[in-house]
Amino acid sequence: MKTKTSKRAPKPGSSVNKPLVKLKRVKAKRDIGALQAGIARNTRAAVHDLVDKLPEDQLPEIKNRLEHVLERTSASKSKRTKSLKGIWANKGFENIDLEKEIRAARDAMQKQILDRHLRNELSS
Repeated sequence: MKTKTSKRAPKPGSSVNKPLVKLKRVKAKRDIGALQAGIARNTRAAVHDLVDKLPEDQLPEIKNRLEHVLERTSASKSKRTKSLKGIWANKGFENIDLEKEIRAARDAMQKQILDRHLRNELSS
């Protein structure tokens, strides 16, 4: 008597398919990266080909336009990385004697504490 064996495909979430799914993801990411790099290379090559086809008298205009685009790009990057170093320079803070100011503040606080303590002593 023959027994009927079932050749079912594994379930989509089973551990049998997990390595295959992971491999597909890795390949897909690699393919996307290669595709993006290929697009960049193709675009650069296409721009280069178009520049080669331009008449000589229009090349300075294209050069100026490309420099303008590069300036805008570098300007936007510099806006993001602006430093605050020196923001308080030449505002008069250089002339402050810190030791003297700290001593004066401590003396004022000590006087207030003593006055408060004396008032409490006298009122009780």
